[in-house]
Amino acid sequence: MDQTQNQTLPLDTTVKNKQEEHKQVNDVLHELDSELFSISESAKPADVTPHAVSGHPDADAHDHKYAVVLSILHEMRDNIRSAIELLEGTGVAPRSIDHHHHDPTASFISANVVEGVFNGQHMIGTDGKEYTVPANYASKSKLVEGDVLKLTITAEGKFIYKQIKPIERKRVIGTLKQDAETHQYRTAVEGKEWHVLTASVTYYKGSEGDEVVLLVPEIGESFWGAVENIMKKESGTSL
Repeated sequence: MDQTQNQTLPLDTTVKNKQEEHKQVNDVLHELDSELFSISESAKPADVTPHAVSGHPDADAHDHKYAVVLSILHEMRDNIRSAIELLEGTGVAPRSIDHHHHDPTASFISANVVEGVFNGQHMIGTDGKEYTVPANYASKSKLVEGDVLKLTITAEGKFIYKQIKPIERKRVIGTLKQDAETHQYRTAVEGKEWHVLTASVTYYKGSEGDEVVLLVPEIGESFWGAVENIMKKESGTSL
C-alpha cells in the first residue's frame, strides 16, 4: 500500500502543477485580451469629428488605419499565445518563426502581399514589421505620412509598392532648413517644422533658404511632409 501511494504522489503533483500552469496561461491571455480591447478602443477614430461621416475620404482613411492597427495588435496577441503554448509544450512555433533558416526575407516571400501605413520614411505593415520604402519612390510619388500602401514581394524577392489609399492632404509653404550636424532637411512653416526626405530636396536641387511647397496630412499631427516643389531663393522660380 505504501509503495502504491509513493508511486502515485508524484503523478498527482505533476497534474496539479499542470493545472496551475494552465491557470496562469489563461490568466495571462485574459489580461492580454483586456489590454487589447482597451488599446483598440482608444485607437478607434472618434465619431464626433466633422469628417467622421461614412463615405467621406477622411473617415475612410481613418477607418482603414484603425483596421491596420487592430490587425497588428491581434497578430501580436496570437504570437504571444503561441509562445506561451510553446513553453508549455502544448503548441508549435508560429509560422512566422523559422528556426531552420535565418534569411529574414524568407517569411516576407511567403507573405507575398502586405499592407501598411507610411510613416514618412518606412511602411509599418499589418504584420508589425517595418519595411523600407525607397526614398526615390516616396519622393517621386509624393507619399504623405498616413498614406496606406500595399507591398507585393515577388518570388524573386523584389519589393513592389503601390499607394492604395492616400490620406487627405493640404499644401503649406515654408522655408527649407538644414541641420548643421545631421545635414537632414526640414521645412519651417509659421513656427512648425516638418522633416523632408533628402532625396526630394536633391531632386529639386534645393538648398537652405529656398521656399518649399509641402504636402502634409489635412487633419492631425504629423512629423514628415512631402516636397511638391521648391522655389529657389535667388530667382523665385521653381525647378
